[in-house]
Amino acid sequence: AWLELASAMVAARLAQHPDSPASVREVLQGIAADEARHAAHGRNVVAWCVAQEGSGLAADMPAACRAIDVEHHVPHASSGLGAYGLAGSALWRKCMHDARSEAVAWLEGMTGAEGVERVAA
Repeated sequence: AWLELASAMVAARLAQHPDSPASVREVLQGIAADEARHAAHGRNVVAWCVAQEGSGLAADMPAACRAIDVEHHVPHASSGLGAYGLAGSALWRKCMHDARSEAVAWLEGMTGAEGVERVAA
């Protein structure tokens, strides 16, 4: 789900580009919302898995998420096309790091009995 969250962040940032035509900003806003829904669905799947398997799975997930090699996933792209909805490598890198940090924080909130009980509810 972290890549969907990163995609939502990228699209939301691109939708604010001052030189983008209104039609491009509108499409990017729709993409950002759609990717955010995908990320939320991914979190729901993870929460269901944790509810089924218990706190052991939840305890292992933050470290696994921290171990993701963000650089491996950053596309090599020019940053000069943001007005047309095309993100450069620097924006992708920032959003991927931010999304991973947010995912780790969310996963850490599920560790322990309290977190698993919240997820199961």
